[in-house]
Amino acid sequence: GGCLACDNHALQEAHLCRKRHYAAFPLPSRTSFNDSLTFLENAADVGGLAIALQAYSKRLLRHHGETVLPSLDLSPQQIFFRSYAQ
Repeated sequence: GGCLACDNHALQEAHLCRKRHYAAFPLPSRTSFNDSLTFLENAADVGGLAIALQAYSKRLLRHHGETVLPSLDLSPQQIFFRSYAQ
């Protein structure tokens, strides 16, 4: 906040990072991906995930962890990201 040039630079860096990340994702042959068409959606997805993870992390701290299924060899954070991916 307060420094428009700083905020703009941070936004551009985040966009380039997402662009490199999505460009490295393997796609089926003859499938193209134009990140400029989905820029706002991608940014919203990343922002929403960050907010949800922050809220979940606070919940874990308040409730001293999370009960996990014994047969599932995953941490609460791993379960969080698996559920997000689905």
